[in-house]
Amino acid sequence: MIPGSTILLALAKVLKVSPEYLLSERAIELAGVEFRKASHAGASLRPHGHIGP
Repeated sequence: MIPGSTILLALAKVLKVSPEYLLSERAIELAGVEFRKASHAGASLRPHGHIGP
């Protein structure tokens, strides 16, 4: 989705870049990225006041 010209110009102004920069296509490659489960994951599923696993 490409924003309209008004939004594009406003973004370019705020970010201090040219509109052409925002419209240009760039390819990036991420290497060595590892994901692991956060130690607090699932904590929101516990009943309030519950302590422990």
